[in-house]
Amino acid sequence: MGLKLDDLDRLTRRHMLREFVEDLERGNLVISPRLTMAGRKAWPTLLREAIEREGDEWLAAQLKQFDCLERFERAFRWESPLYYVRRVPRNAADMLAEAEFNRYYIRGLCLRALHEGMAEVEVYRAKDVAEPRPESQALLGTRVSCDRLLDDVRRSSRVLKIPGGPNSGISVRLPAERQEAVA
Repeated sequence: MGLKLDDLDRLTRRHMLREFVEDLERGNLVISPRLTMAGRKAWPTLLREAIEREGDEWLAAQLKQFDCLERFERAFRWESPLYYVRRVPRNAADMLAEAEFNRYYIRGLCLRALHEGMAEVEVYRAKDVAEPRPESQALLGTRVSCDRLLDDVRRSSRVLKIPGGPNSGISVRLPAERQEAVA
């Protein structure tokens, strides 16, 4: 089950695409080490298609259908500088697709909000999770500066903890009073 992104429409997608193109031109596109060589080659095209017309579920399906993910990966033990090999999780395609699509959605929505004269966006859960993390729960309903969040997500610094960690389901939407005015 994919993300339910409240403000994913053509306007938000336009801003998402602009962010994607800038990353591509600057060489800042995130390429997961879990992608195969063929997956790395296909990733920009698949991600662009997901941003322009599809969504995170479609992107995950493409990654699975075209066998874009490695079967094994290197992992490090906390207590040792040595690494070991482990299986890539079965939900790796879903996690990658959700995470990267959500990052562009958040960036695009922040730009949209700023363009429409809003200074903040509201944090919400865009996906139901079985065991929500307390730190994610604490963020729900809070408002975040668009400028700060946009900068944080562009840099992948995660200072603001938005989006949340893997499978958190945390995203942002336009403030409630803005949504009511539009409806």
